[in-house]
Amino acid sequence: MFYSTEELRNQNLGDENKNNRRKPGRPTIREAIENQKILRQCFNQGLDSDYVVSSTKIGEKTIRKYFNLWKKELLENFELDLEERQKIAKARLILQYDYAIHNTKEQLDQLFKTRREREESWKKNCN
Repeated sequence: MFYSTEELRNQNLGDENKNNRRKPGRPTIREAIENQKILRQCFNQGLDSDYVVSSTKIGEKTIRKYFNLWKKELLENFELDLEERQKIAKARLILQYDYAIHNTKEQLDQLFKTRREREESWKKNCN
């Protein structure tokens, strides 16, 4: 589920009664989980961290911390995928070279066979 800008601005993170609000500081575990859910959705939508800071009640350092963590995870996954793709590409290239070498060897064998046959026929015709 994606939050609209208005929903992000008006989100109370579970505080139904404003009179029961806690003092600013470290959020409860439930609030931290809700913050992560909201931030993950914002990150997946590609929203800028500065925009998310202005649209939510979540601190700038917290937003940047999670965004940087998720960017790092994406890059690591991409690098793993890149390494795996490179291994596959190398294996394909090796197979192509093996096939080319095999074909070249067969062609050379055929040329040498044809040359021997012609030399033998030439010797027979000359004698």
